[in-house]
Amino acid sequence: MFLGSDAKDGFHPFSKYARFDAEEVLDKLPDGHQIRAMFAHMIRDAYRNADLEAPPVPPVPFAMFDRRAYLLLQLEAAAAIYPGVSTGTALFELGRRVYPEFSKTMIGRAIFALAGRSFTRIADASPRAYEASVSRGEAIVRRRRPGFVHIEMRDVWDFAPFACGIWQGAMDVCNVHPTQFEVWTPSPDRLELKFTWEPD
Repeated sequence: MFLGSDAKDGFHPFSKYARFDAEEVLDKLPDGHQIRAMFAHMIRDAYRNADLEAPPVPPVPFAMFDRRAYLLLQLEAAAAIYPGVSTGTALFELGRRVYPEFSKTMIGRAIFALAGRSFTRIADASPRAYEASVSRGEAIVRRRRPGFVHIEMRDVWDFAPFACGIWQGAMDVCNVHPTQFEVWTPSPDRLELKFTWEPD
């Protein structure tokens, strides 16, 4: 799991350097989970941007792609593109590329058209983004107020550092610098995040 604290209630400050074990996700991932192949295309593009030969990916971006194959693709890319750093850190940096790229796709443009560079609006739109992107699982906005959002991702089966990188990428686009970024991974299929920042 992705850990940073011994606290039993879960939430603790996010750190991309925290211990991470990918096998705990892969070992428990049920069959039948899929994700749009466009996310595999984003990893392919990350290889190309690093001047590395990319592995083959499904040719049709909107086709569904096996979640396990996607997770293994993430691990391979993390090791190839970010050599010499921990797996968790590399996955975080790889995930950080996702939101800027997804927001340029046809689905992303449609979902985030009204969000602009508002991180709160991006968070509000995240349930639709996950619904359009994965065969099972959901993102839930648990709480929100100016300068605070609490998001839960349930039955999504992402590597936690990668998912945290996705949200960091969204903050980067919005020029949001969190005063608190907290994470809780109570199980491999569930991730909760709390973001606190100075509202505009």
